[in-house]
Amino acid sequence: MPRSIHGSSILKLSQMSIIIQFFIQHNTMEIISDKRTTDQFRTTTFSKYQRSAVKKELLQSLIQSKIEPSMYWFIELLCSGHVTDIWETILFFYAKHIHVSNPKLPFYIESRFTIFKQCIETSDELSIRNNEMVRKLFSEIITILCLSNKHHSYEIIKFNMSDFNLLTTDRLKAPSVTFIESIFKSSDPKPLFVPLNELSYQIFSKHTLEACYWIEWILEYTSKKKCVAHERNLCAKHSADSIWIVWEVFLHYSSKLHETIQKIMKSVLSLFCIRYTPACNERRRFLLYYAISLCCETISLTIPIIEQKNVIEPIYEKCKIMYKNIKKNEIL
Repeated sequence: MPRSIHGSSILKLSQMSIIIQFFIQHNTMEIISDKRTTDQFRTTTFSKYQRSAVKKELLQSLIQSKIEPSMYWFIELLCSGHVTDIWETILFFYAKHIHVSNPKLPFYIESRFTIFKQCIETSDELSIRNNEMVRKLFSEIITILCLSNKHHSYEIIKFNMSDFNLLTTDRLKAPSVTFIESIFKSSDPKPLFVPLNELSYQIFSKHTLEACYWIEWILEYTSKKKCVAHERNLCAKHSADSIWIVWEVFLHYSSKLHETIQKIMKSVLSLFCIRYTPACNERRRFLLYYAISLCCETISLTIPIIEQKNVIEPIYEKCKIMYKNIKKNEIL
């Protein structure tokens, strides 16, 4: 692994998009030329590590705020064509370990994913490793994640299976069924009416943990039983998934809050929708928890996306040696 990375210079975040698109390459980019196919990287990575182990190392390095190892492991995934793993790790780490400590970071991540989408349209998940724009945007995200203050990490709220029986559970607290009536449609799954009403009531009452409990109830129920809902125009795919009722609840309550909170909520929704399939609901549960925090807790909107404004560009420049080192593992 390359020597430790330190650095000091960056322009304002508002200028980053321009930098990414028009920056001048001062050093020759290391082009990865490898004959292996995507199928050959299914379980192993470019340097013949186990894919699952690399993902674990990347997450652990982010948790420990170690920039150099984080860069190394993300580059290993990128050179192996595992860009989905990189995005999933970014979303998971931010939502679980940072969330309200850097509340506006979803703006930034969303904007970078938009650039990534434009790049992947003319490429594929393996050849995009040689796109310097993509290398740079991932490097920037990883750096900011490492430098962001960590909050107490969300933990999955324990769910009692006996609470599936709504006739006997003592979890029902809503005084009426009016908390979901304006959102719930006649074609929405009836078994979710009461749990969604409870979720809405707990958010209305600013009870974060109780609201998260009902998220777990809904996730558990919908993982066992197919629940087709009224189609909602919140995500391009799977528009009849019942999770979008939950997001309508979030959007409803955030609409009563500060304009910036509303914008953050929409960005969090956009992140939740990245390459969405129903399997994402459980993997991205902490984005749901964060959405609840946005509605229920006092959020400091003065926290900058990054405080150390003189680090990103030189870190990226020094990271280029990692591509050179990984290139040594090419199979030609």
